[in-house]
Amino acid sequence: LGELCSYLFFLSIIVQVVDDDQKFAVAVDVSQFHPEELKVHLEGRELTIEGKQQHKSDNSFMERSFIRKWTLPENVDLEAIRTQLNDSGHLSVEAPKTTEGGAQRRTLPIERAPAKQ
Repeated sequence: LGELCSYLFFLSIIVQVVDDDQKFAVAVDVSQFHPEELKVHLEGRELTIEGKQQHKSDNSFMERSFIRKWTLPENVDLEAIRTQLNDSGHLSVEAPKTTEGGAQRRTLPIERAPAKQ
């Protein structure tokens, strides 16, 4: 597999996605949001990043929100996913990939069948 990078620009939210042989990674510019206004969820293989903020004053109300979702590849190690928010407001989610082909290898115990009587 070659490296796949895409840049999406939508409502000033910049997203970079990397899906190569080593990892699946997402970087999102969330500099317009405070950390407490952000959530990252993983449900099954579906990764969701969302942000929501509201500003109220005597004469105005402003709300800004976004939701981005990705289905993670089969060979991503779900237990090793890490998120990080840096000081400049870039949120990154990185998931290493397992062995090529997507199959995680594990040893299965051989159970003894009940004796026939």
